[in-house]
Amino acid sequence: MKHLAILPALFLAYRYAIVGAAFSNLLIGITAFVASIDSDVTPLEHQFYVIAMSISSLILGAATYQTNQMQRRLELSNDKINAKNTLLTDALDNIHRLTNQLISSQEDERKRLSRDLHDDFGHRIVELQLQLSLAKTSSSPNFTFFDNLSDKLDALHHAMKKSIGKLRPHGIDTLPIEEVIRNSDIIKSAKRLGLKVEIDAKGSIDALPYTLKINTYRIIQEALTNIIKHADASLVKIQLDYGQSNLAVTIQDDGVGFEQPSAPSSLGVVSMHERAMLMGCELLIASNSAGTTISFNAQIK
Repeated sequence: MKHLAILPALFLAYRYAIVGAAFSNLLIGITAFVASIDSDVTPLEHQFYVIAMSISSLILGAATYQTNQMQRRLELSNDKINAKNTLLTDALDNIHRLTNQLISSQEDERKRLSRDLHDDFGHRIVELQLQLSLAKTSSSPNFTFFDNLSDKLDALHHAMKKSIGKLRPHGIDTLPIEEVIRNSDIIKSAKRLGLKVEIDAKGSIDALPYTLKINTYRIIQEALTNIIKHADASLVKIQLDYGQSNLAVTIQDDGVGFEQPSAPSSLGVVSMHERAMLMGCELLIASNSAGTTISFNAQIK
């Protein structure tokens, strides 16, 4: 009988730890006492059995208790980690949301400034040029003075248009994005430096949302700026593939490439990633000694 009590005693100690071990000792003691009544085994042997099984149950119960305690502490630690991860995720989402709002506000401000420059200073310069033209037809005009002043006004007008172009790309509201890129100052700068730029567009779409259009332009502009500064490339290929509901863009150069850090460190690269996120897509950069490829696939909403 006392041997039959071993398994339930061990189960109680394993299942209920210290409390189970106490019940195990009670069970072992009772069964050993009952078994000793009709047994020829000496009381010393029964006592040794009770002591050995009780110690075994207590050790098993203590081990189970420690395991349960560790499990509870681990669960609490996991809960704390999960809570911190949730806070970190929320913080990152807030940062991305604020960054997107900042980029949108920046583009809106650029749009307003370019419009104000054009409407105010542009009209003033044109008016002055008209007055100079009329003054030249007076009875005794000083042609040298007027010519010099007219040249300065033309230079000022040209500088103003260039500044407007930097704030807001010419034709961004009316032309396809590939035409805006072809006519941009960054392409002209690249060609002056001997960098060949090929732009190819496949497919077409009636109209792109302004947010997608301006962010695509800014990403390509930043990519070309980095290529001119760092890549030592001779050729850049810009591919735009229009789908029914997406625009896939690839910028590829044959420069020296670079080793990518684990996280973007350059402000320009960070800005490119943020603009891609603003369009709801991911910016991919692959670089080796044969060149660098930058791509993204934005959904047209």
